Amino acid sequence: MSNLEEDLQKLSVWADYRAVRHLEGRYSKVYTRLVPNLPLELQPPISISNAVLRLADIPEDCEQITHQQRLAYFELIKEGLSNPNRKNHKAIAIELEQIPEKNPGYKQLLSSSDRVFGAFHTLSEIERKIISDSALKMIDGFSDERFRNIPDTETFLEYCGCAGGLVGNILTDLFDYKGYLSHLSEAEKIMMRILGYSTGIAFQIANITKDIIKDYRDGRVFVPKDVLQQNSLNAKSLAETNPNNPEELDKAMCVRNHLELLFRSHWEEGMRYLDNLQDNGIKIFVGDGLGYYTSTMHATKDPQLFLSPEDRKISNWSIFRIDRAVTRLTTEEKSLNPLMYYLMNHDIRGYSKAYKR
Repeated sequence: MSNLEEDLQKLSVWADYRAVRHLEGRYSKVYTRLVPNLPLELQPPISISNAVLRLADIPEDCEQITHQQRLAYFELIKEGLSNPNRKNHKAIAIELEQIPEKNPGYKQLLSSSDRVFGAFHTLSEIERKIISDSALKMIDGFSDERFRNIPDTETFLEYCGCAGGLVGNILTDLFDYKGYLSHLSEAEKIMMRILGYSTGIAFQIANITKDIIKDYRDGRVFVPKDVLQQNSLNAKSLAETNPNNPEELDKAMCVRNHLELLFRSHWEEGMRYLDNLQDNGIKIFVGDGLGYYTSTMHATKDPQLFLSPEDRKISNWSIFRIDRAVTRLTTEEKSLNPLMYYLMNHDIRGYSKAYKR
């Protein structure tokens, strides 16, 4: 290969990555905001992994397709991950674009999925393996029909592990591969993988909690049946809770409080995960995510927000920008857990205002 060809190939690689980053801003604004905090060498694989996992998540969430159609779309994504042929990627994108997705950012991601697969195949062999191993496990989990009608808390946590915990696995494995866990022993690295998985579960629980009513209106129920039954509810009665009826409201908030207990146990492990990270950019990336989902969970204490059918997103207020808080710390204080320092010294306030009206 000539020098010119090599240069063109490098530009092609960069173009693919730039395309993925551009797409991110449309379907995952919070994640896009966090990526620049990472060391440069981690930004492409983590950004691309997010796009790959989001592609797997779209057919999983779509209730306008049959289960057989969902499985067929999953097979297309698997093909995109295994086959580096760019012509094949374009054919896959044309097929994926047929998914009846309402979100314009997700719709554009589907139609541009050939760029995602192209960017994926520019990564190193080890990076591709780290991402594809978890992506394939996620797809296998999403293919399990038990997750279309979750019977109990154990299955609920299994689903959250599939949808969120595997993201933690990818991050931990990439941090390790790039040498950012070299200060830890092998036993400690194994523990970090467990803690990272648990952190992803916490994020997923918060995601589900804030969108319970919206998801029901969209035809999907994530709250486990046993939790609903413990409070003499079903999915329909929860979605139709009258906030002016004290008895109905109490039952609904008991469901929410049960989910917060599950979140809190995994959140504690997320804090341990954060404590064991040394690179400040990575700590900000993970800590800001923890701050976002902590604030999200607190926001659902407001019954009007918890019972709202609207898709409300936390705004990018400075109170959630942990990196800004970290820049104001002394050298000694920076060695502390930045999220813990932030939460101790800043009242996370105005939860109801944190949602865009």
